[in-house]
Amino acid sequence: MALATPALELVGLRKQYGEHLAVGNVSLAVPKGSLLTLLGPSGCGKSTLLRMIAGFIKPDSGSISIEGQDVTALLPERRPTAMVFQSYALFPHMSVFDNVAFGLKLRKLSSAQRRAKVEATLALVRMESFAERFPSELSGGQQQRVALARCLVIEPQILLLDEPFGALDRHLREEMQVELRKLQRQLGITMLVVTHDQDEAFILSDVVAVMNGGRIEQLATPADLYDRPATCFVARFMGIPNVLPGTAVHYQGKPTFRHEKGALIGLGQDTNIVAGEMAHLALRPETLRLVPPADDQADMTGTLVFVTLIGSRLQYEVDLGWTTLQVVMPRAEQTWQPGQSVGIAIDRRHAIVLSA
Repeated sequence: MALATPALELVGLRKQYGEHLAVGNVSLAVPKGSLLTLLGPSGCGKSTLLRMIAGFIKPDSGSISIEGQDVTALLPERRPTAMVFQSYALFPHMSVFDNVAFGLKLRKLSSAQRRAKVEATLALVRMESFAERFPSELSGGQQQRVALARCLVIEPQILLLDEPFGALDRHLREEMQVELRKLQRQLGITMLVVTHDQDEAFILSDVVAVMNGGRIEQLATPADLYDRPATCFVARFMGIPNVLPGTAVHYQGKPTFRHEKGALIGLGQDTNIVAGEMAHLALRPETLRLVPPADDQADMTGTLVFVTLIGSRLQYEVDLGWTTLQVVMPRAEQTWQPGQSVGIAIDRRHAIVLSA
């Protein structure tokens, strides 16, 4: 059976500015109706990649195909895409209705057709009662909905969003993330979103492409990205502060990680390691527990040096002498004080061994 044509296919896409490689030979296929997030720090190439897909930046080499059609040489207005910018880019002198109708007017739709489509799209984003207002009379969240409606009304094959929630406060940003995900599933439209926010990527995505230095470091579902980061960069970027360098060994017949300072940390029996290989051990703070230093479950001992309140949890910083680890535990559990000797118990099921 023939494979379905992807909504978007990039082959060897590259862009360089002088000595700076912005995007390096990126190849990617996005299935129809899915939401892909380009995730990474500032300067990693994610916005450049999005703008090449939109047609605003010409690639040095490589190709861009949308539903099987090569669009690499097409101008932005000739591509079946629409883009929501971080600034929303609404026309300040136009009403909400006219902003949304703008693209339809360029496409020569009749007045009756424009009105029907605009009203239906404003209802979709719950902005129908604001049709006569101007952008300056709207909140940030309302402006974001209008910008989204202006793109959706022209029925693009692919919707591109560049940091669409960056200008919103935290509560509204989280609300809009969920709304966008629900809307994407309702419409079945293919979307690409650029963000530097890991939580946003997890909420929105079917698949996440983590970018670093102009290249895709890992392409995975949110669950796989969380459970099985492929590299040290991805592990740290996904919020794992405890990444220890060392060597994979077998000790007393068991898979073991030997820290470069000599400490031995036992691993689960199903851990895939090759004895003698350089490796890193990634330990999420929430998979560690503080226990009394003499407890049988203590895998290592150290001194508690700092405690930070994070809502319903406490974050502990423990100095082991050869490194410092962060441990996160519920506030309801035993409260430990700075200066105390403590043990750290590792949940080996969630210890992640990374290639060096």
